[in-house]
Amino acid sequence: MFPALLGLLPWSNFFSVIFFFMCVCLGVDSVFGFVDFFMQYFEDCFPQIRKRFSKEVYCIFVCLFCYIWSLMFCIEGGLYVFNLFDGYSCNIQLLFCLMCELAFIPYLFGLDKLNILMRLRTGEVMPKFVFFFMKYIIPIFIFIIYVIAWIVEFQYQSSRDDAGWTPGILWAARLLWICPMLIIPVGAWKQIPTKEIYTLIKEQYGIEFDSSE
Repeated sequence: MFPALLGLLPWSNFFSVIFFFMCVCLGVDSVFGFVDFFMQYFEDCFPQIRKRFSKEVYCIFVCLFCYIWSLMFCIEGGLYVFNLFDGYSCNIQLLFCLMCELAFIPYLFGLDKLNILMRLRTGEVMPKFVFFFMKYIIPIFIFIIYVIAWIVEFQYQSSRDDAGWTPGILWAARLLWICPMLIIPVGAWKQIPTKEIYTLIKEQYGIEFDSSE
């Protein structure tokens, strides 16, 4: 759609270059975040990576792997694969990840610890209404959206049938958000041993807190 619209503009070549350069700039920050998270996660799970490879070599391997994996979009049926990823790679699983974050930060990690870190970093404290919203309002709101997303996914089957999606293709696309949700419990089971937060604060800032503060 966008290439067709750009072709209708005067100086279409110029605006096409500007538009797709903007798309590249918008995607660069996401790529940096994805690659950095991917690398750090595997370094924490497999510490031997740090001993065998330097950071630069390890980054080259990760980027090369991502490049080879993305070549699936350049094959003859790449447009169809892209449509599957475009419709399902950022779907229900993002809401599920958000719910996991809302369970981890306020309840497992603790907003009191987050408040201490915020005070040490910025000198400010978290307002009381933020505690209330993060513990109750936002989790309930996101859970409602999550349930609605499930209902919508299985309710509008006819629109996908009209687009020529067979049940096999449809469930292959759904695996793009089912598999990440199944991996999250595995990540919760494979815990990375770290020091207690108050110990890290004492080592970094030289300030001693206790769990009752």
